Amino acid sequence: MAAIALAALGGCGPKIDEIGVAVLVAAPFVYLTVHFFLYLLSLLWRRRYPLLRHPLKLWLIIPAVVLAIAAPFIGPSRKLDLAVMAYWVFGTSYLTVTLVVWRLWFIANEELAFTHAQIPVAALYTMFGLACVAKARDLAQLGVMAFIFPGYGGLISAPLYIALIIEAAVRGKRHPQPLARPPS
Repeated sequence: MAAIALAALGGCGPKIDEIGVAVLVAAPFVYLTVHFFLYLLSLLWRRRYPLLRHPLKLWLIIPAVVLAIAAPFIGPSRKLDLAVMAYWVFGTSYLTVTLVVWRLWFIANEELAFTHAQIPVAALYTMFGLACVAKARDLAQLGVMAFIFPGYGGLISAPLYIALIIEAAVRGKRHPQPLARPPS
């Protein structure tokens, strides 16, 4: 993973704008996948918080918007293998950051954590992808690091997700409780 980042930042391997396009192409699918992971967590937490909801509409709109943003940059010469690699490498980093933001948000407000935690993370990573496409060097370099290191290809995101599933399974068995703020 570190070699990929160093190669990209050092000028070897794919160009920074190609990385940005690959991330933007993979992003809608990554966002939907992470949404599914959060949905599974919400099912476990519903045993403790029966009024907890996890709306799907918002998470169909956001990937569509990101795909619309990426569409002008997708050309016939773009390689699918780079987008598949971006799905995995960027996806695991996005999952890690989203899970950390979600867990912190869940402490403050259980319901909003499931509906809103992905929004700032999706905005940040989409901005990094656009910075790479625009070749905004400093922000693009930070973006490449953010695409790789937080998830490290699943070495960080997988144990984190497993720990959150265990927590939800154990704490979810306790007596049902009302949400901190009832749904409106």
